[in-house]
Amino acid sequence: MSNLSNATSGKAYDDSHGIVSGVSPLNIATFFVDIFALRAGRTTGPAISPTTLNGGTTTLNFQVSNFVDSLNVIVIKDQPSATVTITTPNGQTLPTAFPGLSASLNPYYVIFSIINPQAGPWQLHVNGSGKFLMESLIISSLRVAITSLSNNSVLPLGQGFTVSATISNNGNILTGKGVNVIGSIAYANDSGQFNQSFVLTGDVGTGIYHAAVSVPENAPPGTYEITVSVNQVANIPLASASLTIRLQLFPQPFFLSPQTNQPTELAVNYTVVQWDPILQDIYSLPVSLVQWFSQLPLQHHPSQPYAIIAGQIEVQGKPYNNATITAMATYVGSNDIVPTTVVNDGNGSFHILFMPLTDGTYIVTFKTSGTFQDSHGDFGTASRTVYLVIRHAMFTEEFLAWLVTSFYILCLVMLIYLFRFWITPRPSGEWVRSEDGEIVARHNFSQSRRNPIGRFFHRNILSSQGAGMPPGLQFRFLRSNSIQVRADGTRVYWRRGDGGEVQTQFQEVLELIYDPGRYAEKDEGDAPVTYLIIPHVSKKASYDDSESDYDYVSGPKHRIRRPSSSGWEDYE
Repeated sequence: MSNLSNATSGKAYDDSHGIVSGVSPLNIATFFVDIFALRAGRTTGPAISPTTLNGGTTTLNFQVSNFVDSLNVIVIKDQPSATVTITTPNGQTLPTAFPGLSASLNPYYVIFSIINPQAGPWQLHVNGSGKFLMESLIISSLRVAITSLSNNSVLPLGQGFTVSATISNNGNILTGKGVNVIGSIAYANDSGQFNQSFVLTGDVGTGIYHAAVSVPENAPPGTYEITVSVNQVANIPLASASLTIRLQLFPQPFFLSPQTNQPTELAVNYTVVQWDPILQDIYSLPVSLVQWFSQLPLQHHPSQPYAIIAGQIEVQGKPYNNATITAMATYVGSNDIVPTTVVNDGNGSFHILFMPLTDGTYIVTFKTSGTFQDSHGDFGTASRTVYLVIRHAMFTEEFLAWLVTSFYILCLVMLIYLFRFWITPRPSGEWVRSEDGEIVARHNFSQSRRNPIGRFFHRNILSSQGAGMPPGLQFRFLRSNSIQVRADGTRVYWRRGDGGEVQTQFQEVLELIYDPGRYAEKDEGDAPVTYLIIPHVSKKASYDDSESDYDYVSGPKHRIRRPSSSGWEDYE
């Protein structure tokens, strides 16, 4: 029952764990009076604690104050033979006939109901043996209303809150002094575990009484009953109001102090750095690797002018791992809510991010929840203060950022070229040189010697001079094992095998003629030289030069034309 009531803002009663030990009729007094007061709209009045009878008559006094319109005296005894009477301030003994009096008699309890009781000292007389106690309920023209809390309030243990109340007389708010307003908060399911009193002070002219209340973290979580009473003399209440709230052991978020790196409830100071727009654009790319690489150049500041504030969730001074947390930030002096993101860093650590509107003070309000066992699944709130300063990055910070960024860009370019190098085909195939129909030389393109830098940046491009041929051409090798060629000079001594010009754009050509005497009077050594471009060197390739003319066969894929007495034949 206790667990159920703690989870539902209720109060559990057990007559075997009451005001006296064991099972006793006296133990029903607490919940009988509580329920009667709650349902009938009455206030608990003067009371007499459990008293042991000595076989004779025991007389005890209790006080009735002004403003009391109705009085119920409830006497509970554990022996049916005990008799009960009360005496008014003017000496009348009840339950004799009395105007406005009614009485309920029972073997274990006696109830006197009195309309407009006389103010002053009253006496209770009990004759017999055993034990008894007295409770009372009153109706007064004074009224108490608790205004700052509601019955469904769920608050965290260890954090202060305010109890506010108003006092009225016949419907009119009392705005002056002259009454005492006191309150108490007690653990509802066993008042012995926690019970604390407080005094409410009034604001003159408003009629509002308030007090700051705090229940420590080591108090039991569950339902607590708050009672606010008003009295004039001897702490005897004239009117009261009560409600139940729940206090739970919620995980509490704290910011980490930039100086000590320890959780603190105090306001923290943070500086937000604003980088130039280009750096912001570069390091704001939605790629996690970019965010990781930004740490060094931006000196661990975010690329955008975000406030990033580290924190930790704790319960009783220890990190709490099972919390769910949300937050919102507000600028002091404005009602605008700043969107805030909470990132869980694990092991109770977190950090928040938000884009500040301007320099100044921000209040961050957290909502946290824990496991059902700790908090019954409800949320608690906590507010923390941040002082923010926004500044532009200094020259040295910008210089370092651009220096590292330039290095990153250079590395990226080199990686791109390295990737392109590995996917670009290398030179393959060969050329065969013939003069007057005779093969006089041949060269494998893969054995050409080139500048290492040129080879790295242009792996599949080879100059004719680098390939052991006269200058004036560039070869490009494709993944399809084809070879393209273009002219790279203004005065070209090269032409295609069909006599056409070698174009300045790459095109596939299988036969080239080098004619150095093309633009001058030919000498004896200036005869044209023919070069066959073989894209793929097959192991089955063979040359037959047993006759004056020649034929090259490369297997089933290539067939190169040959010179003959009737001229150049077509080829595939």
